[in-house]
Amino acid sequence: MQHRVYKSERGLTVVELLVVLLVIVIVVLVILPSPGRGGRPRSMQRQLRDSTQVRGILQAMVIHAQNNQDRFPLPSVLDAGDHTIAGGGTAKDHTANIFSMLIADGSISTEILISPAEANGSIDEYEGYEFDEPSAAANPASALWDPAFSADFTNGEGNISYAHLLPGGPRQPMWANTFNGSQPVIANRGPKITGVTYTGKNAIPAFDAMSNTLLIHGGRKSWEGNVGYADNHVSFENELAPTSAAPFTDAQGVQRPDAIHYNEPTDPTDLNAFLSIFTTAGDKTEDFTPIWD
Repeated sequence: MQHRVYKSERGLTVVELLVVLLVIVIVVLVILPSPGRGGRPRSMQRQLRDSTQVRGILQAMVIHAQNNQDRFPLPSVLDAGDHTIAGGGTAKDHTANIFSMLIADGSISTEILISPAEANGSIDEYEGYEFDEPSAAANPASALWDPAFSADFTNGEGNISYAHLLPGGPRQPMWANTFNGSQPVIANRGPKITGVTYTGKNAIPAFDAMSNTLLIHGGRKSWEGNVGYADNHVSFENELAPTSAAPFTDAQGVQRPDAIHYNEPTDPTDLNAFLSIFTTAGDKTEDFTPIWD
């Protein structure tokens, strides 16, 4: 008796089809570069993470303001009893103290203050933060933050990547929850600007092309960075005088684009946006010392 062998003419089952698709997906993943590999994908990943960190810092400042008469952190107000730093008044209102306050109350971490795209080897996370009885304080038992936290990367290690609006002098009312969508508050720091040339509605800043900050998101020829505005939105800008920032009015009454990392000497009101890392502070604009790299 002969047995006939019949060939199956049926199609693939659902299980077999899924197995084939899975194999195809695995092959594609192996062949194509992942977002973390090489060139632009990794750059975009850093940019997005950096934007998230800028937004996180800005939100911490907003929450602080909501509980403090709409004012962003001012060390001189919080430490009126001089327990953290003896004397000084508004001289306390520099970058290191401002952000150390937010670390101490748990609003932000030391890690979030370092950009994932940081290009300066002298800026690194501060891992020795003393939350309880900081030894550098005037009265450690009653101190409100750790004064050893540093922003000065020009004199040792700095612990923050980001620039912020100058919080004193005529600009002090701007250091608050103003909900102004064209008022920059915090951003990737900028290069040192030595002057600005205006051509029509355009601003052409002259800046230090060797600045490390240019390499955070761009190249030597231009600045790019994330900017957080007072209405709590963050925008990626590709110029030092972004159109998203409000213009200023010069002494002749002409509106000019505002280079946000530069204190325009042609502004008689001293209210143009001026973002930097400041190592000294006081009652007047000239009491604040900006640093650049």
